[in-house]
Amino acid sequence: MFDFFKRKKNENKSSGLEPVDNWSNVVLKGVKRYDSLTPSERIWFNTRVLIDSTNDGGLISYYYNSGAENVYDAIEDIKSLGFDSIANLIKKYNEILFKGNIVPKDFEKRNKFIEKLDEQTDNSLQDIESDLTDLVDDLEKQLERFLKKEKLIDE
Repeated sequence: MFDFFKRKKNENKSSGLEPVDNWSNVVLKGVKRYDSLTPSERIWFNTRVLIDSTNDGGLISYYYNSGAENVYDAIEDIKSLGFDSIANLIKKYNEILFKGNIVPKDFEKRNKFIEKLDEQTDNSLQDIESDLTDLVDDLEKQLERFLKKEKLIDE
């Protein structure tokens, strides 16, 4: 199971819930009842999982954990934040890693593809990951602006 990372608590509270509490609620809802997430919560959930995976173990860790079960939603969510470039990198990564197949929802099936990586494919994926890493900070800043606009976190 994916280890969802808690964000740092904001010491300046202006509401009863701190951002980490809101995030915890979104994670619980996303894990237990993904389809019940609001559109804004889904964007937060999918984008945060992708960012945290990339920052913590590289994009490949997104796939060998449970986060990638929603990869197609994540692509749409990232596009909605104005990051078509990242969405396209993820699509390209999917195409290479899964050899043109649909990304399996089950992480064990995804791991079978990962276990069969050859050096050339791994190098191609590393190049894409490098391009993605250059954009992750900007995605995170845009996500934060979005969450403030949607009043999911305090200004």
